[in-house]
Amino acid sequence: MIYIFVTQRGQAQKLMELKSIHPDLFIPKELPVLTEISREELQDFRASVLELEKDWPYEGNGMWRRHFNSCTVHMVLMIKEDMWTVRPTVSKEGISGYGVEIPVDTNLAEEFEEDLLKNELEAIHDHVVTLHYHLKLDDLKRYIQLAKKWDYYFYKEVPWPAIFDIVFPQERESKKRS
Repeated sequence: MIYIFVTQRGQAQKLMELKSIHPDLFIPKELPVLTEISREELQDFRASVLELEKDWPYEGNGMWRRHFNSCTVHMVLMIKEDMWTVRPTVSKEGISGYGVEIPVDTNLAEEFEEDLLKNELEAIHDHVVTLHYHLKLDDLKRYIQLAKKWDYYFYKEVPWPAIFDIVFPQERESKKRS
């Protein structure tokens, strides 16, 4: 299982806490603190990072790594304005490049595809609000560049969909007749 942490805003304090653990992280100075986070929440965040790093060693420059047989998964920290995320990339022994996924707003799909280089696109999965593009990229800088420009979760203008639906049960026909 791979966990992905995505912030929409107000999580700059957690990012600064991450920097206190890993001083090599580059954090933009203009990163605003929009929401105060409790000391307890920061302590819980720090503890969860340290626990996670028992299985996912930090290798520097905002990357964590874990090996699974012939595959290596790198978790890459990406920062854009007041948002940040940690996203996976997969590499496999004997195969060059990295497998990545970028969710793109369906309305921007055509424009995104024009930004791709020859042979980068592997597959597309339709998730209704977003299209998830599975790409094979030669380097991680390219992944970060594309994600910062196109990743659905880095768009402030786009409201995130609800993560659950509220469904009210309908009465059965037999109850309606009685």
